[in-house]
Amino acid sequence: IHCELTLNDVPLVYCQPQKLKQVFLNLLQDARLRVTTIEDSSKRKIEMTLTKEEKENVSHVKISIQDNGEEDLVKGIGQFNSIEISKSIV
Repeated sequence: IHCELTLNDVPLVYCQPQKLKQVFLNLLQDARLRVTTIEDSSKRKIEMTLTKEEKENVSHVKISIQDNGEEDLVKGIGQFNSIEISKSIV
């Protein structure tokens, strides 16, 4: 699986690093499960992008994780728990 991480000018953020790590791992794991459904392994792709956004003179960090796999309803049931855990952490 080709994983790509794009970092732009990201500001320092006050956070709990372990909690963020858990959210990222959950989301990347869910993306990994989806891309394994693609038969041609050279086309499996996960992208994670961190960018800085300014809103009303306040800096924010926007994090995007995108995969090119298809949703598998059977696997989706198992993914539901990790997504709910990630939502509760955020």
